[in-house]
Amino acid sequence: MCSYKRLKITIIFSCLMLLALLLSAKNLEIISFNDFHGRLEEDTSSNGKDVGMAKFVSAIKEKVKAADGKVIIVAGGDNYQGSALTVLTKGAPVSDMMKELGVAASAVGNHEFDWGVGSFKKWEEDGGFPFLASNIINKKTGKPVTWAKPYLIIEKNGIKVAFIGLATVDTPYVTAKKNIENLEFTDTAEAAQKWIDFLKNGKAKEGKPDVIIALTHIPSYQENPGDKITGDEINELCKQAKGLNAVISAHSHKIVCGYINGIAVVQAYSNGRALAILNIKLNDSNKLEKIIPSIIPIYTNKANLKKDEEASAILKKYMEEMKKIDIPIGKAEANLTKNESGNSISEIGAWVTKSMAEQAGTQIAITNSGGLRTGLNKGNIKVTDMYGLMPFDNQVMTMKLSGKDLKRVIEHSIDGTGEFYGLIVHYDSNKPKGDQVISMDLLNGKPIEMNSYYTVSTLDFAYNGGDKFDFKGAKDIKNIQETLRDLLIKEIKKEKLVKPVKLDYLINVAEEKKAA
Repeated sequence: MCSYKRLKITIIFSCLMLLALLLSAKNLEIISFNDFHGRLEEDTSSNGKDVGMAKFVSAIKEKVKAADGKVIIVAGGDNYQGSALTVLTKGAPVSDMMKELGVAASAVGNHEFDWGVGSFKKWEEDGGFPFLASNIINKKTGKPVTWAKPYLIIEKNGIKVAFIGLATVDTPYVTAKKNIENLEFTDTAEAAQKWIDFLKNGKAKEGKPDVIIALTHIPSYQENPGDKITGDEINELCKQAKGLNAVISAHSHKIVCGYINGIAVVQAYSNGRALAILNIKLNDSNKLEKIIPSIIPIYTNKANLKKDEEASAILKKYMEEMKKIDIPIGKAEANLTKNESGNSISEIGAWVTKSMAEQAGTQIAITNSGGLRTGLNKGNIKVTDMYGLMPFDNQVMTMKLSGKDLKRVIEHSIDGTGEFYGLIVHYDSNKPKGDQVISMDLLNGKPIEMNSYYTVSTLDFAYNGGDKFDFKGAKDIKNIQETLRDLLIKEIKKEKLVKPVKLDYLINVAEEKKAA
């Protein structure tokens, strides 16, 4: 009997000890979003995925409440650019949203540079958070830029989390050169390691962190949940930077959740459609036990999401200011969609480039796919829709290109990088990149000759090397000093009706062989 009592007491004591250990263990959630792109309004079309600011804020607040406030909220960059509201206010509504959410820090995205570097200070002041970037160097001083911090340490629920900011090294290729001409973007793995060592050696005034997370605008890719995470830059970072515990990714607009080299990696889609969660667990000795990544695809439940009152009030204030340009200028005969997979040619890309060629008076028009941010829905088209479609102030340029140089540009376009009109192109996707184009003909059926010249229109962004386009060999180059968006608005006002363009001029012979 005594033995039984002793056993019972031992079991009770063990249970109490276990409970004490569980209570002494600590956990914290990092909520991140990326590439919000100023998508303040809900897309209420039949297939619309953008939840809008009011529902987005509500979803985050619900998650914070569910976690009992043991949460840090951060952003992966490309926060502002992407709608008429944010273009014309230089991101002011997004700053108000960030402040309402209590965002702790943001990475620096490539589109943060669409207005140069003059907006960072105001965004920080209005939004109440710092930008983080450890690999952006001022060429004039040779030192890190002063408008962003290399790292930030935040203590929450007894856990010290260090965030190291990293911008993608691809920034110079996806940003207007004039806006970053005095900046250098250094290797992300090297920059991360420098600050990891700094933090782990206790050199930060805040003390040694328990967890180190890279808050980045580095792209990552994952075909399906559980699949291998791909992307050269993200893999190099995770495999070379020793002491890193997790990475918040961005830029590629993908849902990514998993591990590289034992390091948790997340990316929350884009446009506020999802949230990424890093669940940090420390043991009773305050040592990191594990980080569990997950994704909440809030767009799949957007019909049931409530609108946050504070966020709704913010949006209403700015919408009132936009009424003067929120008027119909024409109609779309049908939906003109943008291929989210990025594969050309899209319905919206075909219409845009056809219109560009006609307005600029060229045989061929080529533009970067990334410059087209949305499609157009059937029905009324407003000026604000055109800003959503094309928020960037890129001007149209005309030139003459030889058939040989034109082939190089089209080769670069057909993997989804570009959209074009004015050519019938046969290509084989099974062949090596750069050698896929089999034939090119003008729309009248006349073959493109390698030594002959053809009139081409494009955007100054692409002409200057944006998205790695190469217009080498061009002659008779002219800038017509007007943005493509303004040209398209003029055409819609004149024609009143936007009609779809047949997508029958880019033919993949590999697919034809497969079908046969």
